Amino acid sequence: MGKIVIGDEVKIKEKKVYCIYAICFIFITLVVFGIFFISNHSFIWQSDGLKQHYIILKNFYETIKKLFLNPFSGMGLFSWNMGLGLDVIGQYSYYILGDPFAYISLLFPEDSLEIAYNFLVLLRMFFIGISFIVYGRYHKHKDKSVLLGAIIYTFSSFSLYAGIRHPYFLNAMILFPILLLGVDKLLDENKKTFL
Repeated sequence: MGKIVIGDEVKIKEKKVYCIYAICFIFITLVVFGIFFISNHSFIWQSDGLKQHYIILKNFYETIKKLFLNPFSGMGLFSWNMGLGLDVIGQYSYYILGDPFAYISLLFPEDSLEIAYNFLVLLRMFFIGISFIVYGRYHKHKDKSVLLGAIIYTFSSFSLYAGIRHPYFLNAMILFPILLLGVDKLLDENKKTFL
């Protein structure tokens, strides 16, 4: 049997933090959102969730699928199918184009888009904690502190209330620790590339 090198031990310890976070996230998600799963309800809020977020996701899904099937069909710059008629690129830019999670919805069949919507909300929430852990580990905080902070940050009242109603708000919570990390790398190491 080979000996464990100190570098390997550090990598195992790093992975352990992410594994423990994943287990805690799954457990808390089942406790907090279990009622949605048991009662077969969706995260799609009747007001803005249905009228804005889900509709634009569905429209985006259909548009991208059409472009894949017929790349020469083009994508109109104006659509009468959104509101009273809207600029397509402007609407997509506000809601979807810069959101990497929206592209994951393309992996789901069209009749499962509601499931994709719910899944993407939870996936965003999961990555909120991951970004917090990355930031905390950069500052070499203790693993227990980083894990506790990640769980508190992930399941904060903002993410549970506003994030579920408006899933794109969760993206800011993912990006905030990464932005702080970029600023710290610039100040500490004079590295501009990350920022």
